[in-house]
Amino acid sequence: MVGCCVYTVAKGDRWPVSIPIGRPIANTQLYVLSPAIQPCRWVCRESCISAGWVARGYLKQPELTAERFVPDPFGREAGSRLYKTGDKVVYLEGGNIEFLGRLDHQVKIRGFRIERKRSNSR
Repeated sequence: MVGCCVYTVAKGDRWPVSIPIGRPIANTQLYVLSPAIQPCRWVCRESCISAGWVARGYLKQPELTAERFVPDPFGREAGSRLYKTGDKVVYLEGGNIEFLGRLDHQVKIRGFRIERKRSNSR
């Protein structure tokens, strides 16, 4: 996901490790959820995004789509989906979110997944 959160850095702000990724942008919900899709506060877990602009899945990758795009138990519309980002995050005091790394070995550059080309060899 590219640009799903925003954080304004104020003059004089000091962060010991990194600047928070902030809060979700308008018309976007970002949840910090356990593997069982249960909300977690103050615990490092996976970020999941729900928004009208979230894709329906990965092109020609049904297994990855089923793993990452799951039914949204918090959604108001029938068929709404959550995108499991694979990003390890935590809520900070005040409601901002801090990125702590990846839960898998996926490489991302500026929010874009970098896929390894899979060979068709037997």
